[in-house]
Amino acid sequence: MGGDDIKSQEQRDRYDRLLGQGAGGIAGAIQDPCYHQACDSIQNINPFAYEKMVQAAAYALEYLARQGDLQTYLYPNGRPTRTSGQSSRQKYDSINEYFRMPYL
Repeated sequence: MGGDDIKSQEQRDRYDRLLGQGAGGIAGAIQDPCYHQACDSIQNINPFAYEKMVQAAAYALEYLARQGDLQTYLYPNGRPTRTSGQSSRQKYDSINEYFRMPYL
């Protein structure tokens, strides 16, 4: 789901339970009216969600940092190698192709 999706009543009720009464938004409205618009800025982020994302990233980094042999942990079968003639970078025709998003 993206920020330009419509919020359902179920989502609104769940957000109300998580964030506190009245903070769940409005059912039937766009989840983030500023999504990919000129008003989309750091000033209108959800501080609760931002904090959770920062905590998750910090946990992941700390977990990886504690691995005794990170290379073996990341590549248990050895690092992948390229076959001859294979490009070191994938070529993409558009940002949509890169992120595997549909063309509108």
